Amino acid sequence: MFRFTNNIIARITSRKFVFSSIWTAVILYLSLARIHTPEEISHLFPNEDKVVHFSMYFILCTFLQFEFRNSTKKNIIFWIMLYTFSFGYLMEILQGTLFTYRSYDIYDFLANCIGAITATLNYLYYKKTIKK
Repeated sequence: MFRFTNNIIARITSRKFVFSSIWTAVILYLSLARIHTPEEISHLFPNEDKVVHFSMYFILCTFLQFEFRNSTKKNIIFWIMLYTFSFGYLMEILQGTLFTYRSYDIYDFLANCIGAITATLNYLYYKKTIKK
């Protein structure tokens, strides 16, 4: 039984897009689901949700860059950034148009973009230092 489970896990993790697909689904759920939070929760600082947005898209972009690290495509970093920006903007559009319990916020989108840009800069920096 243990060997069978290990083989399944090895097959799943050896395939491309596992981590980024799961993380995309997590973002999709957190962005569109109705999440009830008690009013009495104290916030650590103003606009702390921007840190959450930054983190979610930083992680998504990092997963994508890791999964495409051996790609031979010339502009893969550009396409990863375009996907991440587009997905973040789509989530904001859906929040603002389809759901009454959510709202469009351009600053959320900017936090998403800054997270993706930071992940890309980290990736490029570490990729450059590893080659040395």
